[in-house]
Parts: sequence; C-alpha cells; structure tokens
Amino acid sequence: MWTSYTVTFANLSAAALTNSITLATLPAKQVLHAAVIKHGTAFSGGAIASYTVSVGLAATPDKYATAFNVFQAAGASVGQLSHALFCENFSVSTPVLLTATSTVGLLNAATAGSVTIWLLTTFLP
Repeated sequence: MWTSYTVTFANLSAAALTNSITLATLPAKQVLHAAVIKHGTAFSGGAIASYTVSVGLAATPDKYATAFNVFQAAGASVGQLSHALFCENFSVSTPVLLTATSTVGLLNAATAGSVTIWLLTTFLP
C-alpha cells in the first residue's frame, strides 16, 4: 500500500542546519519496499544555499532514501525513487524520520517549500 505524507518548510523549521521529524511509524512486521520524494515548491529563504531531505532512521537518516535536492526548481520529472526492502522489527514499531539539511542558512530561515513523500509498505503474515 502506498501512503503519502506532505511536509512544508514550516514543519522542518529549526534554528539548526539539520532537523529530523517523524514522518511515519512502521508497525511490527511491516516491510518498507520503496520511498518516493517529490517536491512541489522549492525550499528557499534567507541565506540558505542548499536544502536536501532524506528518509531513514535516527542512526541512519538516509537508510530508505538518500539526500534529495529540494532547493532545485520543482518540475514534472524532478523527483527521486529509492528502492528499499526492510523489515525493521518483528516485535515493536519503528519511527521513520524525514531529515532536512541546509547549508549556510539555518532551516528556520526558509520561507517556502513543500515536499511529498510516498512510502510503499506491506505486512508480513
């Protein structure tokens, strides 16, 4: 099943160059097959010189999707599909994080940006 999550610059705002938020929670025995990142509005503002987002875990923030440039102009063919095949835990749930990283300007300097992440998951019987 595909599930979508839309996140804006305000959701990722922090007085830091990186910030992670919980995007979703994988229940026990749920397998993550793929992640798609597609931004509809470029992330920008203040002195920000680059802005990327990745999908993963606290210890490995890019485990499911490596850093994708959401600072670039958005377009119909601008996006990232990452293949994954992970069942993180058979007993307890696992938080999936979206991590934003900026250079030069802090994340709270952003004044624009919207990204949608789709996760493809199934449950083991």
